[in-house]
Amino acid sequence: MSRRIAPRETRESQNSRICNETRSKTAAIVITAAMLVVALASSCTTTTTFNGSQEECDYALHYVLDKANESTLSKLFFRITETQTFISDDLSFILQHADEIPGIRKLLDEWTQSMSRYTLDWFEGFTTYTTSLAKGLQFDDPQKMVLESDFSAALTMESVYGESILSYVKTTLKGADLTKWDEVAAQYNAWTKTRMAMYGEENPSLGEVDIVDDMAAYISMLYFEDLKASETLLRTTPDPNADPSVAKVFGLD
Repeated sequence: MSRRIAPRETRESQNSRICNETRSKTAAIVITAAMLVVALASSCTTTTTFNGSQEECDYALHYVLDKANESTLSKLFFRITETQTFISDDLSFILQHADEIPGIRKLLDEWTQSMSRYTLDWFEGFTTYTTSLAKGLQFDDPQKMVLESDFSAALTMESVYGESILSYVKTTLKGADLTKWDEVAAQYNAWTKTRMAMYGEENPSLGEVDIVDDMAAYISMLYFEDLKASETLLRTTPDPNADPSVAKVFGLD
């Protein structure tokens, strides 16, 4: 049985085939490139499109900042008055050793009660102060801020008024009766010295801790953390009761 041999490709047909293949590949590349250009153009258009004018964005940012501030103050009030947070995380080692230190539980309870009474009045002033700052905050480029992050208003508040709020908290907390804290610190420091002398055991020391500075830094940190979280929630969660112009700016309509 004889085997058929395929005819040898001539130079002309070979050149023709190569040209056709090259044209096909080139056409495919051109089409792909065109699709990529369209996609990039579409992407660029999306990123630079604003959902509102500067005035509308400014109004929307103030709207969510005011709402976020209200929510933050409610959370902070609960933390301070209900959970009675008067010792920061940095000083939590006192609580860890509370059962080992004679009498310190009673002293901590007295310190908490003293601060609870004071902060009820203190919180009213803090609410008025932060609300006033939020309402008067100026935004340089509201449209840009809408695109930057979901908590850009809170970031601006922290950048502009962070030091002022910290200073306010420090100044106003100095009016509290701190004698109960002095008793807590004295009892704790006496215990650490005893443990060192008897067992060579090292424990964190209160040293020259200024409880007002510590509490002020802690309260300020909690305030701004909650403010950012609250603004993010408001700007990313559809709310049927929200102002329609605000919902439009944040794409929630």
